Amino acid sequence: MSSQQIFNDAWNECLKSAPPARFAKGIKTIPYAALTAAIEARDEKFIREFVRSFYSGNVYVFTNAFDPKDLETLKRAAFEWGKSKPSEEPQIVARVGDYRSRRDWHAEDHGFGYSSTYDMFHFFRWNDDPIGIFKLFDPKYRVLRIVNGVDPEAVRDNGPDDDIIDRAEISHYPRGVGGIAFHEDPIAATRFAFTVNLNRFGLDYHAGGFGVGIGDGGVLPVDPTIEVGSLTGFLPSVCHGVEIIDPGLAPTWDAIEGRWYGAITMINPHKKKGRRVTTPIEGYPTLRQQVEAAKEKRNASVA
Repeated sequence: MSSQQIFNDAWNECLKSAPPARFAKGIKTIPYAALTAAIEARDEKFIREFVRSFYSGNVYVFTNAFDPKDLETLKRAAFEWGKSKPSEEPQIVARVGDYRSRRDWHAEDHGFGYSSTYDMFHFFRWNDDPIGIFKLFDPKYRVLRIVNGVDPEAVRDNGPDDDIIDRAEISHYPRGVGGIAFHEDPIAATRFAFTVNLNRFGLDYHAGGFGVGIGDGGVLPVDPTIEVGSLTGFLPSVCHGVEIIDPGLAPTWDAIEGRWYGAITMINPHKKKGRRVTTPIEGYPTLRQQVEAAKEKRNASVA
């Protein structure tokens, strides 16, 4: 039996036992090599325990997945590439070009959706890979497909008329304003998501960052546990978000400072019938409330 079939069988067993987790259970740290070794060995015990673990809400940090120098190069290449790109939000109904979307969107202004304040760079395989993101991420895409119960050679040649496509993402959360409200993503094209931090909490930014919800408004911070070079994996339905980066500082939209991360994703293009979307999680502060709380704390410390 192939590894992807073992993953698929384990997933179906979990689905029969209980709904997928909506809140985080904890953080587990293992070497990335341990995951790839289990896949290559078709280690059924490891795979089944791993699926049960992330299905129940455990978030994984896989250490030593990348050379940190490669991630620094990718970050700087994305920053330079994005300088000349206008903000766009095209629907993926044709072979769109790679694009940048600047999101400064607050749900309370619109009455729906979830708030997000960041720059996201979107890359598709049908383009010319201008910053080498697919070249760097390709080995991880193979692992991502297997963990999701998909043939490792599938999807990569798909286009907008297919149900699933690859989209590689780089996001920049500027200091003082960058964040994304706590939300859950649909379990559709992806059952287990891969993200990678391109810089480091405590060095490149000192407050905020990626965290997962544990219920009742509680947050389990993930970024402080991550060294550059690690890969993070989690169930998309688990409540997650990015708390405002260094909320006490002035906004720096067009500077390289802030939080940078990448996402190794498979998504449903807009032609997919019944395409599901991201939904917000109630009970967590808005992005504006986070900024105001930081201002109040700073003023209180000065008084």
